Amino acid sequence: MTDNKVKIVVKRGDEIISEKNVILKPVNLDARCKINDLLFEHLDNPNKNFFSRCVQMIKLATDYTDDEINKFENEEIYQFFQHITNLVNKKK
Repeated sequence: MTDNKVKIVVKRGDEIISEKNVILKPVNLDARCKINDLLFEHLDNPNKNFFSRCVQMIKLATDYTDDEINKFENEEIYQFFQHITNLVNKKK
């Protein structure tokens, strides 16, 4: 995965709650394996530690600090999860 700018938009109904542009860093094979392991854990048991898995993915796929991640709304973190899994497995 190369550097990717991603726009995260959180809506409630038709109302936009927040919009953020974020950058996903290049992910090496080890990080890709960890991200996919987190994804498969989620698919096996979607409710167990979901938020923690999302945060772990963000840490693997970005250079954001804990403090920066902590400023995101939960919905933004969930959007990150979707974008990361889609981009990391995109065919080259």
